[in-house]
Amino acid sequence: MRLFRAAYNSLIWALIITALCFSVEWLQMRVNTGYLFFGIAIAATVALYLLAKKFSVLDSALFCLTNLSICLVLAVFLFGPRRMPVVFAAFIREGLHQVQLPFLAVNIVLALLLICGITIILVKGRLKSETLKAGTFLAFIALALAASSAARQHRPMVWMPYLG
Repeated sequence: MRLFRAAYNSLIWALIITALCFSVEWLQMRVNTGYLFFGIAIAATVALYLLAKKFSVLDSALFCLTNLSICLVLAVFLFGPRRMPVVFAAFIREGLHQVQLPFLAVNIVLALLLICGITIILVKGRLKSETLKAGTFLAFIALALAASSAARQHRPMVWMPYLG
């Protein structure tokens, strides 16, 4: 289960880091960001798996739920609710060399991976009442922030340095 949790958290981190790299036009034109996604996911999985042996907090269901909540809120604020699905699907399609895949299909698979992954972690993990209470609270906050951002229809500023 430790490897599954490490891979799940690494997938989330790889999505955020690669999406930030995808936002930098200079980098996007010179590097296939899909390769970055898969490379970051593999490297982070190995690193997190090794770190989880020393630090048990990294191998908990609460850490996975907190990680998912924080990264979801971060993605909504950085990219906005309308742009977020397109960015994630675009670099995954690039990395697989399957640009004919519709964005919707990639997003459905990604959503299923995230939802099924956290469900398996919560069901198989050691569930304590504190973990469930804290996790439910964090998930509620993340959903509330995402909903308020979507309701305001705000367009967040994305960090895009001028490199040319």
